[in-house]
Amino acid sequence: MRKFICFMIIAATATTIGCDYDSASVPISGKESNTVVQVENDSEAGVLGLEMDFEGRILRVVTSDEYAYQIYSEELTGEVTNDAVYNRNLKLCDRYNFKIESLINNANKFDWYTPIINTVLSGEDAYDLVGHYAYDACKAIVQGAYKNWLDIPYIDLENRCWNKIINDSATINNKLYAITGSL
Repeated sequence: MRKFICFMIIAATATTIGCDYDSASVPISGKESNTVVQVENDSEAGVLGLEMDFEGRILRVVTSDEYAYQIYSEELTGEVTNDAVYNRNLKLCDRYNFKIESLINNANKFDWYTPIINTVLSGEDAYDLVGHYAYDACKAIVQGAYKNWLDIPYIDLENRCWNKIINDSATINNKLYAITGSL
């Protein structure tokens, strides 16, 4: 069975740091557990109002070297974007108990997706998240390498951190394979 690359819930959470989440009470069920947790507000359980534990799993994120700074930062440097990414990741990793592994795809910019598509369609479990130019995702989408965002639980595309105009325009036949939101 081939594995689909999935922009995971953590990626969605990462884009919502600093934004208000309006859910009052969100029941969830962990993938590995039958436990359901009821959360009353996001100050108790993080940005999405969810209490989840990813048990130290590694979130493998592949992007180009040019944009890796948006995904991962090893330390505080005093540079605004670097420090914001570092603090965002630290908060998320601590809150949800996971680690981020930044993978760099150094393929030719004009053929960037081919190694990723080939890896995914071969069934190799190498990536959890792909960061890319939103306008350039069609090659991976039409070949079936991405999962439909609308099938992923807990993603609230009405949250103000998501770009509603672009995401609504990119939704075709109730399918949305690449989303755009705030860093």
